[in-house]
Amino acid sequence: MNSRSILRKFEMHTRAVRSVKFSPQSYATIASASDDTTVRIWDVAAGECVRRHDGHTDYARSIAGHPTAQTSWASGSYDHTVRLWDNRDGSTSATMTLDHGSPVEDVAWLPSGSLLVSVGGQDACVWDVLGGGKLLKRLRCHQKTIMSCHVAPDGGPPPVLEHGSFAARAGAGGRATAPRLLTGSLDGHVKVHELDDFSVTHSAKYPGPVLAVALSPDANALAVGTANKLLSIRRRTKPRSHALGGGGGGGDSGFHKVGPSGRRKAPRRLDAGSWQYFIRGMNAKAAEGDFKVQRLRSVRLQAHDRALKRFRFTEALDASLAGGRPEVIAAVIDEIAAHGALSKALAGRDAAALQPVLRYVMKHIGNPRHTRQLVHVAGMVLDIYGGSVGASREVDAALRLIRERVAVTLRLHDSLAALAGVASPLLTVGQLAAYRA
Repeated sequence: MNSRSILRKFEMHTRAVRSVKFSPQSYATIASASDDTTVRIWDVAAGECVRRHDGHTDYARSIAGHPTAQTSWASGSYDHTVRLWDNRDGSTSATMTLDHGSPVEDVAWLPSGSLLVSVGGQDACVWDVLGGGKLLKRLRCHQKTIMSCHVAPDGGPPPVLEHGSFAARAGAGGRATAPRLLTGSLDGHVKVHELDDFSVTHSAKYPGPVLAVALSPDANALAVGTANKLLSIRRRTKPRSHALGGGGGGGDSGFHKVGPSGRRKAPRRLDAGSWQYFIRGMNAKAAEGDFKVQRLRSVRLQAHDRALKRFRFTEALDASLAGGRPEVIAAVIDEIAAHGALSKALAGRDAAALQPVLRYVMKHIGNPRHTRQLVHVAGMVLDIYGGSVGASREVDAALRLIRERVAVTLRLHDSLAALAGVASPLLTVGQLAAYRA
């Protein structure tokens, strides 16, 4: 490149060459579209034409290589068609023909390679190539002929809506998942389309008819060529990676937010009494060296904690029993007892409300960690409801089970005490023998 010498020169086209593209997979392959109605594939290393495709009946104006398949190409022509070519089978005829309905000015593939965009006339058409060439959407958003299109593989952050909320299609990180389509028209507008819902999100006005549109790979610079000899390059003053027109109105990108009707919206002035004014600056990022004050998150209290905070001891005991965690129930009972309100929390219950208390006592009274506490609870229950024994079969059955569980526990304790009595002399003899030795 430093010598500025011509590396290769191909002269097989007989008329003006309108479009030249490198293969997305290999810089050694070039495709060209010409006014002689042909599409040619060139091998740069060999310096020769490896395939000539005939099929268009009018000027071939654009060419685009498939993003994943090196042998597949798409071309657009003034014969109102988009044709797909495949170099593998050796055939020079098109593998698929799509009717755009007007002279085609430009074509572009989406990153997945399953969808193709063609522009011409006032329409931008999105085609499902894998679906047999089905027309998914015909976008009519310009007043004059669309001359150029560009697909941004990474759409960047979604547009900001009127109330500052992100579009629903954005993920938790606030990034859009669909690519975006840029179109430039003779009406002097460049418009940005969301390809997941086919809506126009941003628009920019230029002083002349737009002939070409291109976006830098990092989406920080927009280049536009117009018919009045102007090459406009708009660059963000605050570059952001993976950004394309995000953040609302015109700002650094030169784009303007548009509404459902397609008209440009004037920037909205913040009112001191509005919610937007209240939350202003909350999304600002800290600069290097700034001191960050962490916002403490409030702890959400459990139902029994909220009841204890309001001194509703019966409600707190019921909430802890509903949770079913023994350590939580024991802690709540201790807290209620510390306030001297355990009898109040147990009193005034009918048979249905008393059942959870009795079931908990029956299940855990044999656990040494809870035995002392639950013996006290069981004694208070008998003191309060002793005169009502026999009024409810469920309560009577629960009390009998508690009695049986206590009897089993006592027998176990007696067995352990007897075992300790037998083991104690043996341990004493062993210690004396060890001492004498």
